[in-house]
Amino acid sequence: MTLILLLLILLVLFFVLATALASVYSIGPTQIGLVRKRIGKKLPGNNPVAFAGEAGYQAELLMPGLRFKFKPFFAVTPRNNKAVTDAIGIAMKECLPDPQVRKRWIRSLNQAMSFMLSFDGEPATIANGRMLEFRFLIIALQRYTE
Repeated sequence: MTLILLLLILLVLFFVLATALASVYSIGPTQIGLVRKRIGKKLPGNNPVAFAGEAGYQAELLMPGLRFKFKPFFAVTPRNNKAVTDAIGIAMKECLPDPQVRKRWIRSLNQAMSFMLSFDGEPATIANGRMLEFRFLIIALQRYTE
């Protein structure tokens, strides 16, 4: 009886350890992790992204490094971040030198900030976390010199 109980405990510990190890994701330095929640309430309407913990693709992205997302509830897909880096490079070369383009970007960022302030609940928390980043972008665009 004691041997069976010991084997059962070891088996449970093995599955817990295996699940914990499988829940650690390595996101490379040029990647971002796309998070999909497997269990949760259904997304409202035609919204493709979950902002309030619903099942589906989450608004949060995992940045490079070792990240933990509990495997039975979440799936993480590493995606190449090279396209984003290339787009930023093109923008810096072709768009930043033009003052009219910088003014349009500043106007768009200000509109995005006012739109994000209109959210309530969980989306507001996510949006307010980005406000400082938007503000820094606006300051950088305003101070840009060739």
